[in-house]
Amino acid sequence: MLSNASSIAIIVSAVIVSTAAIVGVQTWRREMTGKARFDLAKRIMIASFKFVDDFKWAVNPFTRSGEFVGRVHEQNETDAESQQLNEWYARSNRLQQLIDDLKIIQEGHWESKALFNEAMSSKVEEALTICKEAYGELSSAISTYFDIKVQGAKTAEQYKAQDFLRELHKTIYGVNKDISEKVDKVVGDLGLALTSYIR
Repeated sequence: MLSNASSIAIIVSAVIVSTAAIVGVQTWRREMTGKARFDLAKRIMIASFKFVDDFKWAVNPFTRSGEFVGRVHEQNETDAESQQLNEWYARSNRLQQLIDDLKIIQEGHWESKALFNEAMSSKVEEALTICKEAYGELSSAISTYFDIKVQGAKTAEQYKAQDFLRELHKTIYGVNKDISEKVDKVVGDLGLALTSYIR
């Protein structure tokens, strides 16, 4: 009789300990998932807002002379060529920060598929897509515009499609506000959505 009571007590104790362990693991898992979501949301928000700021700097119309330092000059480079090549160098360097921001957002997007719900992950993807498009448009405008300008400085001939050149110039120097506004909007919307994970 005593051994039966003892066996029952051991079984009951084992069930209680197992239940407590399962509850403890589930609580721990919820806490870890919550922390991972918080950290991811914060990382994506910081990188996205940083992209907005860095994009504004990338299209800032003013170029400082210190931005040309480090450019290797070509042999027999004329002043007209130097002017265009210096500007090309400075504008291209500004793109590097955007690439770094995009890498963080891209990594965050991959993680968001596992940690966020589908709707939130889609918002991250949408912001990433718009930011990539903005970077691509600016990068393409810079390389095309300055390639044409350097060739013009070398040959002293005017490029025929001046309207096309003016449009590229507007993109590079922030006159065309459409791209910046698109980036601002999608990142602003994403920031609002992500606050649910940061509260």
